[in-house]
Amino acid sequence: MTTRTDVLVVGAGIVGTAVAAELAEHRSVHLLDAGDESLVGSTGHAPGFVGEFGGSPVATALATATTDALADRVGDDPAAFARTGCLEVMTTAAGAVALPERISAARAQWLVVEEIEPAAAARLAPDVVRPEAVTAAALFPRDAAVDATEVTRRLRERAVAQGATIDWGRRVVALDPLEDGVRVALDDGRRILAADVVVCTGIWAGGLLGGGRPDVPIVPVRHPYVHGPRDVPAPGAQPFVRMPEHHLYARWHGDRWGVGSYDHDPAPVETTALERADVPWDGRFDDVIERGLAQLARPELFAPTERLDGIFALTPDNLPLVGRWEHRVWVAAAVWVTHAIGAAQVLAAQLTGASSPVPGSDALDPHRFAAWDPAEARRVALAHYRTIYDRG
Repeated sequence: MTTRTDVLVVGAGIVGTAVAAELAEHRSVHLLDAGDESLVGSTGHAPGFVGEFGGSPVATALATATTDALADRVGDDPAAFARTGCLEVMTTAAGAVALPERISAARAQWLVVEEIEPAAAARLAPDVVRPEAVTAAALFPRDAAVDATEVTRRLRERAVAQGATIDWGRRVVALDPLEDGVRVALDDGRRILAADVVVCTGIWAGGLLGGGRPDVPIVPVRHPYVHGPRDVPAPGAQPFVRMPEHHLYARWHGDRWGVGSYDHDPAPVETTALERADVPWDGRFDDVIERGLAQLARPELFAPTERLDGIFALTPDNLPLVGRWEHRVWVAAAVWVTHAIGAAQVLAAQLTGASSPVPGSDALDPHRFAAWDPAEARRVALAHYRTIYDRG
């Protein structure tokens, strides 16, 4: 059976749903996802840290567009989105020297940053920060903590209210560009003829876009995050905390603490056969988490009761792929939750012929690595893993 639609968005995580919500006011949108509303892709596992300073101006612009949109559409609701602020803590003399440069760079991109005395930093996040360890600190007050699954649910409601439709449990297996659109093949034998197709399948986007080609610059990697026990007292309002020198970040999730670490060699993973954006915990990251807990003021609050070996996508420049892929196939992939709404706005503008709302968004062109050797693109992408928080 063949059906027709105007815009088909493949992937109903936060990015695909945000694209649908942005487009539904202007065009007829149908959203497909191979899973269900539990969102077993990267959205469902995202720790929910949204730091506005991204190093490069376009990354910062994507993040500020995202937080501004969420503040407008969700409001300050801790169940979905709250501007908790981010406390960035240095623990070495070298870090104390480097932090003012980072503060200056953020301010040069019109972000608000407050320099914080070490003792004050510990008071802001007493369960996380050891007073004796701090050599310098800064507070980014506009940074936010989000529940990506809840945000996605609310965006989905917004899209549906504007006329978008959604199908769960439908897997796209092939895209066949035609002169006047795209023929889409599903795993149940059905066909969809769409005027435009937007691929928002995260770590699986390379397989759908590349058709087995090695030159799609998306590199899925494993990343550890653990949650502590639930039976602990709720803290007062606290910012989430980043410790760039230790590649560590931590936050309160509303019912328990969580901590993640980049303090390990990158662990690329083949995703073709995976149904979820995580793999069983095999102990590979036990030492990584143990080292991280040693940096925290109250490690017992973070003693792992739930361990996530999650997967997200890297690119060679740590920026997402957003734009036209070929003919009437479009892509928004390797997009962090931090950049999700901004990236959706960029893509929606391209599909409706509007001006980009994000300055410098040409830098997101999905073909910007076309001249690269695929092996070199992969090597460079993996080399960025441990420096993600050094760059923003």
